[in-house]
This record gives sequence, C-alpha cells and structure tokens, in this order.
Amino acid sequence: MARFFGENKGLGVARQIIVDNSDGDYIIWVDGDMVLSRDFVKIQVEFMEQHPKMGIAGGKFQIYPKKNLIAALDSIEWMVTDQLHGKKASLKPTLHRAGGCIYRVKAIRQVGGFDCHINGALEDLDAEYRMGKNGWLTYFTTDAVFYDRRKETWRGIWKENFWYGYGGHFFLHKHRERKSASAFLACFKRSSVAYKMMHKKFVFLLPIQHAFKKAAWFLGFTKAHFDGYGHQSLQR
Repeated sequence: MARFFGENKGLGVARQIIVDNSDGDYIIWVDGDMVLSRDFVKIQVEFMEQHPKMGIAGGKFQIYPKKNLIAALDSIEWMVTDQLHGKKASLKPTLHRAGGCIYRVKAIRQVGGFDCHINGALEDLDAEYRMGKNGWLTYFTTDAVFYDRRKETWRGIWKENFWYGYGGHFFLHKHRERKSASAFLACFKRSSVAYKMMHKKFVFLLPIQHAFKKAAWFLGFTKAHFDGYGHQSLQR
C-alpha cells in the first residue's frame, strides 16, 4: 500500500485513500501475502447484507500450503484464535487485523476513517475500537476462507512484531482506558487447542514463538516511547 503514493507514510494513510475514494458499500482488505478462496467475496458481502449492524467481519484464517515450521506456527496461532472466538459479534476490538476483513464504508466513514497519524501498525485496531464505541459490531469469523503467507524466518517475525509494538505505543496512549494484559499463559491453552485440531506435537512450540514475538513487540513499544511517538502525534 505504501507504494501507492511512493512514500512510506503508514498504513493508516494508505487505507484512508481507499476509504475516501470508495463509491461502494463495502471494502475488503487484501494484503499482498494473502490468497482468497473463490467464494470469499460472495460470502462476506452476503453476511454484511444480512447483518446491517455489523461494521466489520473477519474471514476464516487457514495455513498457506508448503510453508516451513516458523510460518506454520504463526498461522496456527491465528487459526486457533479463530477457533476460540468462533462466530461471535462484539462491540470491543477483537480482530487485530484488517487483512481478510470486510468493512462497511458507512461505518468507517462515520468514525472519521483511519487515523493517518499512526506511523506503523494497529491503524486497523484503532478504527475497530472507534467503530465499536459508535455502536458498530465486529464479527470475528465468517465462513469466508483465506490463506496468508506468514513470515518464514525469525528475522521476519521479529521485524513484523517490532513494528506492531511501535504502533501499539500510539494506540495505548490514544486509548488510555484500554489495558494491555499478557497473553503468554493463554498461549499454552492455544497449544492444547491446536493439538486437538491437528494432532501434531510441534504445536507445543507455540509458547516459545509467542515469547519471541512479545519480546520484539516490547522493544518496538519501548523505541516508540523514547522517540516520543504517541505523545507528539496526539498533540497535533
């Protein structure tokens, strides 16, 4: 998306260009590392048509074929999250992603669109949070399947989660009522659920990978703090 304007201004700016220029009722966000099933768009649109109070609906995450162990573990963590949350609607932000989701244009415009001050990730979580505060529901998982090519190296995993942490600093300063809690213990539960789903012992490596990702997130958050990111942006 950043290539769309030839300058890395953040995903919030890129997504807002789409919102500003949309002449339809819905936007489906497709990241460059995603592959949609044939009936993905049809299922998502029909779901939104049947649920007029729904602002966002997430698709169903699946493992992209022929990926290595690192990518498989990352995909499984998302799949298990889908399994645990299931087919539920909420006013609280739960998706933590825009890729694979359908947005109601009326809803995202009603809350002022994406925050273009976010120079990093979590512009989607911020938008989801504001939509919920305005009465729009988020549905965690429909039956629309998509496949995501996850990072295949520890370096790639680190860079991605460092970026998430950097954006997380802005989000938590903006929404001070939100409390950040460690999900490390919950990851052991995800391992158990994953084993029941797949019957593969390697899923018990999930807590190790999760700890690695959280370390990267924390360092990204810390860097944003020392950069003054979040404080300065909110004063604009």
